[in-house]
Amino acid sequence: MSNSMVLVRGAIHDGTNTMASYTGSGVVFAHDDISTLILTAGHVCEIPERVMNSARERSKEPSKVKQLLSVVDRQEREYNAMAYVIATEFDACLLQVPLMDIKEIEFSVTPPKLGDKIFNISAPYGHYSKDLAVMFD
Repeated sequence: MSNSMVLVRGAIHDGTNTMASYTGSGVVFAHDDISTLILTAGHVCEIPERVMNSARERSKEPSKVKQLLSVVDRQEREYNAMAYVIATEFDACLLQVPLMDIKEIEFSVTPPKLGDKIFNISAPYGHYSKDLAVMFD
């Protein structure tokens, strides 16, 4: 699973300056002939309007303020990304990036049972590299 993990980078940018930046984590979810879908948290993809408005107020070019997303794989290659779909009610997002040569994650066909050990591999505070996978259980 750790090979399917990616770092998600987000920024609010006005064409000249980065107004804010953040990171999240995700997993390779699926591929088609030309792109890869990354599953991440919805709050990684969706910037609150109050944050965007604050960035516009501070920018010298408020009409150019926008969110930029990218994905970094385990080999530290970076891909431009776009939010493909955001499911706010589930706090889930699918990002679309150019085709990556990474195996997609395999989801269990059965839900966990009480007492099963559950693992999460992520990149808290952007701690991420090809040799590091932070794992929680």
